[in-house]
Amino acid sequence: MSQNNISPTQPVSKKYYSFDPKCEVSGMSLGAILRSLRAPIYQKHIQNHGLEDVQPDQWYPLSKWMDFCNALKEDGAASPNFVSIGLKLASGMPPVADGQSYEEIVMAHPRLYHQTHRNGFDGFYAVEKISDTHFKVTTKVPYPDDLVYGSLYGEARRYLPDDVAFTVAYDREITRRDHGGEYTVIHITLSK
Repeated sequence: MSQNNISPTQPVSKKYYSFDPKCEVSGMSLGAILRSLRAPIYQKHIQNHGLEDVQPDQWYPLSKWMDFCNALKEDGAASPNFVSIGLKLASGMPPVADGQSYEEIVMAHPRLYHQTHRNGFDGFYAVEKISDTHFKVTTKVPYPDDLVYGSLYGEARRYLPDDVAFTVAYDREITRRDHGGEYTVIHITLSK
């Protein structure tokens, strides 16, 4: 965790912010999320933030996406909206993931996260396999905690066999980022 010392300054009026003003997010991942959002509340903010024509082969300022997240937060009901966006993100994963095991998909998160961001510090994302049935995800990313939670829950629902029960839960002993903590820790527990 060599990047732990980096302590970005949060803009006073924003809950979600890019750690580095130069950081960009890939149009492929951003566009997949935006195209899946159909509710009028999302469309209003997509247009207001100039995100209506995101191209998969382009890169976009992460700060624009964070401004979109802040606008949703200001509209209220942020938690269910962010979980829903995370679920959409998981359902829009590329078909190549369909041939991988659930463990491979979860363990690939740090690599995939950093592949979809460039030009500056984009945060910290780590996955630790505690056991065959327990994964610990630690993040310090600009994104809302509930968006990350929704994507992890959606992946478990999509990729685990039907006979495997699972829980996705925030670590109760660690204050998560959205509540003022330095990191967010999420546990994925499987039971067969």
